[in-house]
Amino acid sequence: MDIKFSSNLFLSVEELNRFKSSLGEKGWKRFVKSIVSQFGIAVNENNTNFIPLIKSGVSETITIQPGIAFDSDVNAIVLDSAVDINLPASQISGDEKYWIILRYASTHNEEGTVNISSSGALTGVGTKFKEVLRGQPDFPTKVKFSSSANTGEYEVVEVSSDTSATLAGSFTTESNKKYSVVGTFTPGFIPLIENKQIYEYDSCEIEVVKSIDTPSLQAGKEFVIATVNYVAGVMDLDDVRYRYYLNQPYEQRTEEEKKLAVDGLVSLVRGSIVSINEKGVLMEYVMQHGFRITGFNLNRTVNGYTLDIEGNSNFIKYPSTPAVTIPEHMFKGWWILNRNNMEICVVTDSQNNRLTITEMNSDAVSDAANLVLVPPFNEIEYAVTVNNNVPIPYEPYKVRCSIENINNRILIPIYWKDIKSGYVDEVSLTFQYRMIGDNKYPFNDFQSAPYVDHDDNETSSSGVVHFNVTSVKPEEEQRNYS
Repeated sequence: MDIKFSSNLFLSVEELNRFKSSLGEKGWKRFVKSIVSQFGIAVNENNTNFIPLIKSGVSETITIQPGIAFDSDVNAIVLDSAVDINLPASQISGDEKYWIILRYASTHNEEGTVNISSSGALTGVGTKFKEVLRGQPDFPTKVKFSSSANTGEYEVVEVSSDTSATLAGSFTTESNKKYSVVGTFTPGFIPLIENKQIYEYDSCEIEVVKSIDTPSLQAGKEFVIATVNYVAGVMDLDDVRYRYYLNQPYEQRTEEEKKLAVDGLVSLVRGSIVSINEKGVLMEYVMQHGFRITGFNLNRTVNGYTLDIEGNSNFIKYPSTPAVTIPEHMFKGWWILNRNNMEICVVTDSQNNRLTITEMNSDAVSDAANLVLVPPFNEIEYAVTVNNNVPIPYEPYKVRCSIENINNRILIPIYWKDIKSGYVDEVSLTFQYRMIGDNKYPFNDFQSAPYVDHDDNETSSSGVVHFNVTSVKPEEEQRNYS
């Protein structure tokens, strides 16, 4: 749509609104909607992208940093300055979380803040009075304040600079207030309330919802910034903005990916004492998440290749006596990873020790001494939760490991019972893991598998280990003072 402007052409509200629509809804917005399918937070190095942070020194409070996003109506969701949100632990229970939701809102407020004197002197901070206001005698504008004291509409008498102006009327002295432009209307005309405050700017609304599961969202119009819950009274903030990035699309997990994220070979291998001192014991736990290939036989088939492997993990040794059978499809979708050159080859399927490969990468399957079978993810994160005898019980110790390193270690300090009231003789340690790739996955329990404890006793562990701390504490030397 276009409008033919010419001399002596009369333009009123109807024509100007159609002109506005031709530039917006039927102009650039229509163009953007036709080429963009992903909406959300615009990530760039020049803004802080609505980063959620736990506020230091202020309990139960988070801060949302400034940012800009775009919704499916191509509205700019803008936060110009950081905002604090109080999230009391007492108002949620059980598995309930706080969900921090971002959506579009408009505002009439102008840039900056103002101070008002009793005489009508208006002083601005970060304002643009010369650009926004007009004084007498040239059809002066009127302004309005976000105030419960100065509630009227005030006419501008004079604009001296971008930060100084004079208003007509009676005032109560106030500072640090927002202001908006009511507009300039024909003398004697009384406009409708909805026609006042003529400038409308992009802003945002941040809502806090309490829920166990993801709240119902308007697709393309509402975006979750973060979730917050409390673990043993300690705030736990999960930044989930990555799901709603405009220029870094979040790929939802497929059912097949979810299955691959549950690794049937993740297990606890060994626990051992590293050191003992007057405060407690430092334990080292070894965990494993893959299968080491020690030999293979490669054969060409009509549909690709087969790879008959030998190797071992904490669960499986092949070949072995007595003979074992590897579960069917155990390695389907996994990577054969060459630790020499970091090349990978994807396993199409597996039956016992035979891997089927449709697309062979000969650079990966080339050196049996450095081959491992691992789930198709970049990293694995381990979490170990100790129920007592640590500074913050139930707050997990965590470590991230590269997927190619199938054996990994974590150190856990555990204090003696007499160090603090409430500490006990025996503690339990719960081991969990999750895969990390392009998406995040939930934590899973370890599998039940052989495990060697600190006394070299072989037992079975399903990811929960009971450890008697007192049993390893050295006896105090008895001194004879006679």
